[in-house]
Amino acid sequence: MAGLTSFDSFAAPIMSSKLDDVQEDAGNRLFLVEQGRLLPDAVAEQDQPGAAWRRSVRAMLFLACGFASFAVLPMAWFRSQPALQALQLHQANTLTLAEVMGVTDDSAENANISTSKALSKSDVAHLFDSYAQVKGLAQNTSAPTSNASVQNASVPTSSTSSPGPSLDSDAQVEVTAITRTATTATTTTTTTIATTTATSTTSTAITLPQTPKLPSLFCFALVMPQGPELALIKSHFMRRAGIFGCNDQVVFSSGGHIALGVAGNTTFHTLPVPKVVMTKGNVAIPGQTTNSWLNTKLFTKVFEAMLHDGRFWMHDWVVKVDPDAVFFPDRLRKHIAPLSGRNGTGALYVRNCGKNPYIHLMGAIEVFSKKAMQAYFDSKWKCESQLSWQGWGEDYYMEHCLNHLGVRYVNDYKLLGQASCEFAPCQNGWVAAFHPFKDVNSWWDCWNKSTSNR
Repeated sequence: MAGLTSFDSFAAPIMSSKLDDVQEDAGNRLFLVEQGRLLPDAVAEQDQPGAAWRRSVRAMLFLACGFASFAVLPMAWFRSQPALQALQLHQANTLTLAEVMGVTDDSAENANISTSKALSKSDVAHLFDSYAQVKGLAQNTSAPTSNASVQNASVPTSSTSSPGPSLDSDAQVEVTAITRTATTATTTTTTTIATTTATSTTSTAITLPQTPKLPSLFCFALVMPQGPELALIKSHFMRRAGIFGCNDQVVFSSGGHIALGVAGNTTFHTLPVPKVVMTKGNVAIPGQTTNSWLNTKLFTKVFEAMLHDGRFWMHDWVVKVDPDAVFFPDRLRKHIAPLSGRNGTGALYVRNCGKNPYIHLMGAIEVFSKKAMQAYFDSKWKCESQLSWQGWGEDYYMEHCLNHLGVRYVNDYKLLGQASCEFAPCQNGWVAAFHPFKDVNSWWDCWNKSTSNR
């Protein structure tokens, strides 16, 4: 019975009781003598109920394990909540006063740079309790009516309605009709709350947080470490003018970390970008489109630094402004408000120059939606490898690159006041940027003329 051992695991029940009934034929096959059937078939027939039972048990165990895994997930989530709350409480110990209450430097005009003050856990709890009380008191005070709203000094009013941006017929940009007042009023209420104890009386002044200005703007500028641009941008910082009136801002410089001024307890520095050797162009040379600096490579480094910084992702629009452009962020918001729908703005940029047949995006001020910047960062390699940009200025490059990537545009030729595009005097209350004003005195002279015409 040479083949008997190969069937031990299958025929154990039969072999133990009826071993004499099992014989081997000439082909070394085992079969039952009385029934004349092969042994494996007999064993399989006998073991059918047992096999079915084992399959049922395995299926039940599989289902039980599946339901158990789903039951464990909610339990793990509930167990993690105390740890998360503890982490949040730990983080509250290092919150800044600006992050908790939105307190800004009220001594500076159009202040948008938050002051910084470290808070303890008890300070945080006290501030939130005080804020709740102040909010209840403020709701009972009389608020100014729309006819007596407070005017923002940087937004001159106009007796007639201001024209909005005109859509190019090829752009096919969907614009949501939005009715807005001629000016945006922002009121900051300060209320003093007296807290009395058994031994002393203390007074805490709370400044209610301001409503964020929308659409939100992330603005940036590039300054050279030498020349008049550094003095210009420092003067803007001192009075929170220009890009320092945006929701957030950054100043890049090839000179490294240059201190521009102090806000609260924090010193505002420029962010460094690599140095790039630049030459001036000559339109008489084929392939060159400007007599100014060929600065495309430099600004690709600036955009890379902005991507690394990452703050622009938190805002609706990205605005590049030259330091010598007299820029009013609140006016720009009015220009692009109709383009900023509830569901966000698509990939879109604003063309601001209609008289120059060769360029429609003038570099004094460049306005891109966040999704337009995303399209640029996703596919800028196409522009760098497929366009002959070496003889171009940065503004010419960005216009042709975005067109190359299929980003849509909108024409707003009243956005910029510049002689080579469409001149506008500084007294114009609708133009969002005037260019160029190369020194501090002429820059602020234009600013004062524009803000006094209200």
